[in-house]
Amino acid sequence: MSLDILIPVYNGKEHLLKLLNALKENPPGMEYRIYLFDNNSSDGGVKLAESLYPEVRVIHSQRNLGYGSALNRLIEVSDGEYLCTMNTDIYFDTDVFTPLLNKMEMDKSILGIAPVLIMPGKGIVSTAGDIFPNLWTFLIEFLPIAEMANRLLPGFRLWSSLKPYSFYKKGGYVNHIEGSFVLYRRKAFKKYGIFDESFFLYFEDMDLQIRFPKKSMYILPVFAYHVWGGSMRIKSPELVKIRHRSLLRYFSKHRTPFETLLIKMFLKTWGITW
Repeated sequence: MSLDILIPVYNGKEHLLKLLNALKENPPGMEYRIYLFDNNSSDGGVKLAESLYPEVRVIHSQRNLGYGSALNRLIEVSDGEYLCTMNTDIYFDTDVFTPLLNKMEMDKSILGIAPVLIMPGKGIVSTAGDIFPNLWTFLIEFLPIAEMANRLLPGFRLWSSLKPYSFYKKGGYVNHIEGSFVLYRRKAFKKYGIFDESFFLYFEDMDLQIRFPKKSMYILPVFAYHVWGGSMRIKSPELVKIRHRSLLRYFSKHRTPFETLLIKMFLKTWGITW
């Protein structure tokens, strides 16, 4: 059993070094390798990581290819039976990999698994769900009605695409998991394809997992930390545009033209361009 940890990097030096130190202090209990894809970072973090952690394998790009494209390059050069896709703004203080892999070894129906993510100072991050995004879930999450209802009533989902906070205490099977920390079987990529590179950032995880069989993803109640947004070093207005371009790409690919048109109109009403 072998594990490859695949980490796209675009600046965020302090987060990258914290993650690599967490891996050094709490290594997986099996053979593993760490791969970085440097999306033309400018803060010197990758060079420093190469000097401090010479065992890490690094691929450099002359331009920022985006998150999914970076992962695809790392999938191509790695050869582990299991592949963990991970943001740089993740860290942990225990070996979270071994229980995740043990669960996958016991249950061959699981194609992807993730820990429960904790945002420091704010608690559980809702990252998983059964309903893939549609017009209804977009509206209640955009506003954000679902998040407010979830905080007031932790077991109430309000037909959001995400599970309520109460779910993460026990975990279970889901249809999709947000891609900041997911451990996949390599054979899932061979059978269902790799990331669609037309998604520069955001929704590439949904687009991948919607191809998987239902209930083939799993949340296990072991814990890691996510400094939400810490891996991003793109100015906020640009990031909003990227997110909504990916949203519209997802809807045009997986939903109806009518829904896509309504979302375009909604975003335009709010003064959001893409």
